[in-house]
Amino acid sequence: MKTLQPLLLLTGAGFIITTESFCPEPFWPILHECFYAFTHKKVGWHEAREQCQDMGGDLAAPRRPVLLTMDLRDKGHIENLALGGYKPSNGNWSWVSPGRRIVEKWSSGEPNIRPDGHQEEGCVHYWPDGAMPFVADYNCNSSWGFVCQYLF
Repeated sequence: MKTLQPLLLLTGAGFIITTESFCPEPFWPILHECFYAFTHKKVGWHEAREQCQDMGGDLAAPRRPVLLTMDLRDKGHIENLALGGYKPSNGNWSWVSPGRRIVEKWSSGEPNIRPDGHQEEGCVHYWPDGAMPFVADYNCNSSWGFVCQYLF
């Protein structure tokens, strides 16, 4: 069941404009996308993705990652949360949504590679301790909370 919820838009001037958007509960709107954060359930990236898919969505692959990460910080989420970014075998960082490639939307120094050139961190997470836009890579087997995005 979809419920009518307020939508907050952030403009370049920093003003907040309220409109209306449809997001099913428990998702909340940011622009024209709907998100939900699992902060108390800690699982690996693949299990998190399955949980989001069971809710009719997928791991979060926001059109504007900065707005999502700013909203998470504003809501007081101070823990690392898995997002829907990953590094497939072709080596290009991607979002789970087809056609959306991650391009220069990383915290400073991310994604990082070990001194030996090996990269074990093949998934993306919200990193509240990092620099804007608070996005970094991590080991997909690490158990963290996660952010789902409802798919229309």
